[in-house]
Amino acid sequence: MKPLPDHLETLSERARLYAALHDGFRPVDAITWANGGSVPDDTQTVARALAMLRPDCGALPAEHPDPPLWSMRPAARRKILATEMPDDTEDVDFSTPITDALTGKRDYAPARLAALAEQGRDIARIAAITGTLDRAGPRAKGYKHLVALRGLLNRLRAEKRTDAILSEGFVGRENELARLARWIAKPQSTTPLKAIYISGMAGIGKSFLMEQAVQNARLKHLPIFVRLDFDRSGLNVLDRESFIDEISRQVGDGLPEISKTLRELRLKIAGKDAPVTDSKQTEPQQTLIETLARAVRASGRTLLIILDTLEVLRSAGETRIEALFENLDLLSHAGIDRISIIAAGRGNALEPAPKRITGKPLWLTGLPDHAARAFLRDRNVPDALWPRVMALARGNPLFLLLAAKAVALDGFDEAELPGDITDETVGGYLYRAILSRLPAPLNRVATEALLLRHVTPEILLNVVAPVTAPDLTRAGADKAFELLKAQDWLVMSGPDGTEVQHRIDVRRAFLPRIYAADPNIAASVNRRAVDWFSALDPFETLYHQLQLVRIGDKTPNPIPTDLALRFDEFMLEELPASARDAVRHAQGRRSDFGRAGDVTTTRHPDARAVTDLDLLLKKGDLREAGFVIDNALNGEIDPDSPAARLMLCHHWLTGRWSLAQKALNALPEAALEQAVIHDPLLQGRVLLELYAEYDFDTLAEMLCDPVLLNAALHCHTESARIGMAGGALDFALIVALAETAKPPQLGLARGILAHNGLEDWQARERAREMVQSRRHRHGLTSRATGAAAQAIGLACLSPFGPRLRAYLAASHSARPGEWLVKAATMPRTAAQRYTPTLQAVDQALPTRFLTPPDVAAGFDLLGLTAEWATGFAAFNTIPDFPALARAADRWRRVAAGEWCWGKTRPPYFVGTDGDADRVTLDRAKRLIQADDPVHSATRELLLWGSPTHPRAEATRHLLARFARRSDRAQGLPSLPATLRHLTDTGVPPLLAAPLAVLATKNILLKDALSAT
Repeated sequence: MKPLPDHLETLSERARLYAALHDGFRPVDAITWANGGSVPDDTQTVARALAMLRPDCGALPAEHPDPPLWSMRPAARRKILATEMPDDTEDVDFSTPITDALTGKRDYAPARLAALAEQGRDIARIAAITGTLDRAGPRAKGYKHLVALRGLLNRLRAEKRTDAILSEGFVGRENELARLARWIAKPQSTTPLKAIYISGMAGIGKSFLMEQAVQNARLKHLPIFVRLDFDRSGLNVLDRESFIDEISRQVGDGLPEISKTLRELRLKIAGKDAPVTDSKQTEPQQTLIETLARAVRASGRTLLIILDTLEVLRSAGETRIEALFENLDLLSHAGIDRISIIAAGRGNALEPAPKRITGKPLWLTGLPDHAARAFLRDRNVPDALWPRVMALARGNPLFLLLAAKAVALDGFDEAELPGDITDETVGGYLYRAILSRLPAPLNRVATEALLLRHVTPEILLNVVAPVTAPDLTRAGADKAFELLKAQDWLVMSGPDGTEVQHRIDVRRAFLPRIYAADPNIAASVNRRAVDWFSALDPFETLYHQLQLVRIGDKTPNPIPTDLALRFDEFMLEELPASARDAVRHAQGRRSDFGRAGDVTTTRHPDARAVTDLDLLLKKGDLREAGFVIDNALNGEIDPDSPAARLMLCHHWLTGRWSLAQKALNALPEAALEQAVIHDPLLQGRVLLELYAEYDFDTLAEMLCDPVLLNAALHCHTESARIGMAGGALDFALIVALAETAKPPQLGLARGILAHNGLEDWQARERAREMVQSRRHRHGLTSRATGAAAQAIGLACLSPFGPRLRAYLAASHSARPGEWLVKAATMPRTAAQRYTPTLQAVDQALPTRFLTPPDVAAGFDLLGLTAEWATGFAAFNTIPDFPALARAADRWRRVAAGEWCWGKTRPPYFVGTDGDADRVTLDRAKRLIQADDPVHSATRELLLWGSPTHPRAEATRHLLARFARRSDRAQGLPSLPATLRHLTDTGVPPLLAAPLAVLATKNILLKDALSAT
């Protein structure tokens, strides 16, 4: 073959680029642009260039202009845009939707696409944008939004089909509507909030019933509506701030007079400059909740909350449903006393939270007979056919239409159905019955065409026909395709008319039946599809490989992440369970293994549960990880197995530190180095932190190895999201590094050391700015500048605040949460006792509607994280918590000048030179200088037991735990010496300060407690 002339090759390449950047185009326009604006004079060159372009293009259907436009085939377009499209697009002097998508302009700007995925309702517009993004491919600036937009489009189309079926005079469901109306009419005023739940198969009319109930409520009650649709991306129930933001936006829509104020508060939370009308300096998120609650309550209207597509929320994790309702409970706690909730989803989406359902769920099955007859009457189905149609359809609205069509085609009779037909399988027989009566040659390929996600004449000829119609010709395939396009009940055409896709409700209803009816034929079609697409489209190839898993083929491994992310919920539903789980894992999502209601017993932990646990821990979803451990991680677990190591990580991240330490002791010596190198995002960080807390000296020695030190620094950087910033590990790394090394991720630890001997004024200043920033955000100020006051300030940066709240969220024990609820006012009292120089405390701390994490956060803000944990642990003996409280206090003591992590410490660390930490010593001095030192000391001892322990019980507890050590401390030469003696015998510094005062005054503990 003669080589192409250079000019012809260039002309062809540019023409192909022009074609790839247009949906439909005139061939002559492509050649004209490729040639710089004019058609080449040499007609042979034009003909050869068009001949080179033609195999990659197809003509658009006849309804398009004459001469017909061409459209580049998807595989060729994807290859050109992926490999031949120049990064610099200045040479492209025209604008098309595809170029807009590639450059992120106009409708295809990423922010606009995100907004469309959240709020879009225009099906035609979403379809056009989705199609263009798909054609533009992964190089499009907003390509990451394609899956969300495609899922939204599928859902809107399914809703439209259902609405169209049901809307021509809503029939049936009178009993369901009446029950919904009664529920809405009696709103809830207390927690736990509950919902009435609507469920049923796809296409049965859940959304339409819910919308009808909403319309009825709007006319009768004028409620304020909040609609949360979990099929939309961006709605995260684990992010309370963004969740409340969304509710506040919708409340603002319903109450325009408060909309501006709510928006200003949202801007303040986001850290943007905005005039805030509420002058209070409380936590902005709390102010937002209180403001919207006041507005709703003042309106006297019911807040009607609609929760839709809850099956999508549940698919993310079994604990998501309860988390959703806990967030909604906040609205009731804030004072909204008229709340009604309607929830809808497929299957038993609320199964993980049964106490959140009121009464029995509304299970939507078939329409009752009178409603089905009215349905058929409205669609002009002859009366004589009703009995046969109703017998076939069994009340399903979609099946009613299909049954009417089947009966009308060639006398199909319900007697053709097998005797064991069920409600679940009747659809497949209806589908086959209709297609088998369609004109030839379509009837020979139409049934199995449903196995393909999109259909063209080429696909019919090369994938389906070899299995079901081997003698089908190209002309026959073209004819079958045109006949298929005419079946608008079954398919919809693509924007260029060269391919069709099955309607989503049809696929959902019938695809499982096609696989069940003849697995061998389905497998043969899928194998042909794998062969056909392997050179054209890796995503379609993967899809059909995954479908072959249902007959025993191995799941592709690994599944490329970029391909996995293109699977939306509709596509995932189509896959066999194990393949679906594999795709979920490749997407970074939890599998369907070990869900609520599943009874799974295995000899060893299932690999899916282990992968789930790993993914969840790395994402920070500790609550769902705990569910997996409790419900899916069955069988014998070897102490050094992947499952055991992941459980250790969960123990550590949720504050069960004594269990984590025990698990660490069971690991081999090489475990740390292996984890740091092979799993720096999770296990490496956890084991490093464990060693730092419990074997600091050994870790410091190990980090003398420069290879391990560099790996540990890399691990520290990569795992910042799950790590404890400024924790013991950071100090161990600083000890191992040269004094002049200043990795930015160790800034907080260096700032603390700069308060204790390290010559680094910049680190000291940065730490001071961090403290001021935290306090300023809440309106706190301090007039004190001494060393103890500075240490208290540093304590508000403690990494143990988040870890203690993780302990609370994990619900290892209910007692800390119960104690915090009863201690709701204690942060103010503690501030007066322990941080008296802080100003504006009353304004900085919220006063109402407090959850346990809110109270804990109040202590954190005041720099009293270790104090509340120590105080609780002193009066409440529960597993694990004391270990966490001691660790929190070790960190506080180091920040206040007392080194508490082994013997290895920076040589420049000065601190308190063997005395108790600065804060504890300062507190003891203030107590002994009080007007009545004994009375003041005794009050501090009793303070932390007061939320849950009556005075007599608290006294007995203190005497049993501390009387002997306190009394034996009498007669020591000084207050610092007494403090040191008490802390050396295991008395927490929080209690050592008041006990040292009593010992210095030679007062027995029992006498002090009885006299107060």
